Amino acid sequence: MGLIKCLLYASLTFILLTSCGLKIGAIRSVDATKAPPADKGIVVGRVRFIVDGKELKYNLLNRPVMRLFRFSDGEYYETPMVDTTGAFSWQLPEGEYEIALLGGGMCPVGQPMLMRNSGVFWQVNGFSYPGYRLLATSGNIYYLGTLVVDVNSRKMNAVIDFTGERVFDSLNRIQIVDDSSIDPKWQSFKDSSGAVIELFEPISFKSRKERKL
Repeated sequence: MGLIKCLLYASLTFILLTSCGLKIGAIRSVDATKAPPADKGIVVGRVRFIVDGKELKYNLLNRPVMRLFRFSDGEYYETPMVDTTGAFSWQLPEGEYEIALLGGGMCPVGQPMLMRNSGVFWQVNGFSYPGYRLLATSGNIYYLGTLVVDVNSRKMNAVIDFTGERVFDSLNRIQIVDDSSIDPKWQSFKDSSGAVIELFEPISFKSRKERKL
C-alpha cells in the first residue's frame, strides 16, 4: 500500500503542477562528451539518501527528482531523474533557482507546498522548499556537490503487513558535501571551459545581485 500510495501521490502531483505552469523538458540531462550549448548552463552533482544510517539504493521508482523555482520568471521547472547512483548533469536556462521540491528517495508524502506563482497550496510527495539555491549561467558548468538527505524510517501503518515495507518517519538533516575530487561525472566536466565548483548554497543567503549592491 505504501508504494501504491506514493505512486498515486506522484501522479496526482504531476497533473496538478503541470496544470499550474510546471515546465517539463526545459531541463535536460547532458553528455560530457558533447560540447555544452552556448545558451544554457550546466549543473553537475549528486543526491544521496541515508536511511537509518545506510545509503539507500535507487531503482526506477525511487530515484530522486527536483522541481526548481526560477526567480527571474517565477516559474517551476521539472528536472530529469538522477541516475541509479544519484548523480546528475543537467542543462538548464540561465538564472538563479531554488529547490522547491525534492522528491524520490525516502521522503514524506502529502506535504503542503505553496505555489508561489499562484498562491495555492498543493499536496506533494517530497520535501518542499528544503532551503537551497543554485545558479546557472550560459556557457558555464557548475559543480553543485552532493546533497545528502539523512532520514529515519518506520514500518507502514497497516493492520496486516505482508511486505515489511518501511516508509519515511523523520528528517535528521540535509547537508551539502563537496565530492568534486571523486565525483565521476564532475571529473568528465572539470577541465571544460567555464567549469567551476559552486556548491548548492543556503537560500538564506542574499542573491548575487543583492550582494553586489
